[in-house]
Formats: sequence, structure tokens, C-alpha cells
Amino acid sequence: MLTELHIGIDDTDSEKGGCTTYTAAVLFQELLGRGFKPSDFPWLVRLNPNIPWKTRGNGALAIHFFIDEEQIEDVHRIAMETVDKTTVASAHGTDPAIAFLKGQVPRALREYSTRALHDVLSVREARAVARRAGAEVHALMGVRGLIGSLAAIGADLESVEHTFEIIAYRISENLGYPRRIDHDSVKLMNSKYGNMTFNNLDSESGRVLVSPHGLDPVLLGIRGYSPNDVLDAFKELQLNEEIERVMIFRTNQGTDAHLGKTRKAVDLKPHQSGALTGRVDDVP
Repeated sequence: MLTELHIGIDDTDSEKGGCTTYTAAVLFQELLGRGFKPSDFPWLVRLNPNIPWKTRGNGALAIHFFIDEEQIEDVHRIAMETVDKTTVASAHGTDPAIAFLKGQVPRALREYSTRALHDVLSVREARAVARRAGAEVHALMGVRGLIGSLAAIGADLESVEHTFEIIAYRISENLGYPRRIDHDSVKLMNSKYGNMTFNNLDSESGRVLVSPHGLDPVLLGIRGYSPNDVLDAFKELQLNEEIERVMIFRTNQGTDAHLGKTRKAVDLKPHQSGALTGRVDDVP
């Protein structure tokens, strides 16, 4: 009998390279290639951006597949192997973790995920939520990644405001070298798709924003409001290096999800996110 299996992944990257979106893309395409049917796009969930120990954007990932009960153990094994082989360890702490949940996502996990958008959560609470939700969790090195792997599963992106991002990944031979993207083609793409995508260019300087600059495998990412929008925009670009793979993610980027909690300044704690209401008494 088929059941929906949710797989959450976090913290496979470090300052030395790697990217958790890449891990999710590899696993998603591996399972797809084995004939398993996804129930949605992979989810890229940006959690509280104020967390000081984040690697870059504090993103956690979740993928969702319909799996025959008899094959779930095999899928667990494939997922664990994929996380292990795509993790780039760091002396400063890389804490890859993976979570598995069968069936409907319970309310306790959805509420936990909402809190992860704006609060600082503990590993102890993550383990307690996993037990209540019936989720199976694995920490491959340190334990901090358990928080994001669970929060990604509970994000419920289909039911809340969301956007999409298409990400192209580099072949391993090009890692560490400058990214070869024709910047004029990015500007042309933005002139055609600027109303359907966002954050392609710096609005003041015109600087190209679609590509990172570190050792990670991301060549570029285009964010927009529908899968077709980001795919069409991507096709406009002139890329001067080989691509290993491409993936479209459903995501909460660009939605200000981390500001959904209204707080009082007196109650605000270090590293929390939220919206404050105030009054400007004089001209700054």
C-alpha cells in the first residue's frame, strides 16, 4: 500500500562548500529515477534568519514521495547514503541531519515549524516534537540539524504564501572557479521577466544577484512566482559552463514569513525575529 513519506534534510553545507539544496536535489532525482512518484516540488524553507550559527541562508529542505510500505526501508537507506556523500564537513561544525515522517503531518509539527521561522529552538525540543509526531530522526555528526530537518517537513508550504526558485548546479570540476554567466543575458532576462521574478539585480547598482560567490555547487538561482515563470526566465540566460543538474523548489523566500510574529520590544529576546510597532517622533 502506498503512503506519503516526508523527508527533511538540514545542514549538509559548510564554509568549505556543499549546499543542502543540492543534497535534496540529488535525492529527489535519485528517487524519481527509481520510479517513485513525488507528491510536490521539493521544499526550500528559510528559517529564522537571525540564527548566528547558520551557514548562509538558514535553509532547510523537505521532499515528499508516495512510497510502497515495503520499500520505505530502502528509501531510508538511499536518503541516508545521499546525505552522507553530499555533506561537506567543517571543523567549525557541520551537523547534517535527516528526518522521516509517514502520512499526514500532525499539528504539533506544523506549529513547531512556524516557531522555527522566528524563534530560537533547542535540540531537546526537536527530539520531543519528533516523538510526539511519530517522526524518525537521524543526526549524522552533530545534532543541531535535527531542528531544521523537522521544521522543513512541517512547513506546509502548499497552504501558505510561497514562491518558487529554480537552481542550477555546477559540475564538480568547476567548483572553486569563477562562475561563467553572461551578465548581459541576466539583465535582458530581468527586463522581460522582472514582473514575474525578483531579486535578479540590485535595484540601485544594477549588480547581478542570481549567482553566489562561495565554494558551494550553486551556479545560479532565479526566484519567481510560479514554476513556469522561473523556468522560462532561466531559459533566457547564456551560461558559459556545463550544468550538472537543475531543480525547481517551492519556497517561502520573499514572503517575510519570519516577520509573521508580532512582538513587543520589551519581550524581544536575542536572535528572535518579528514585527514591532513603533512611532517615529522626529526626523532621523
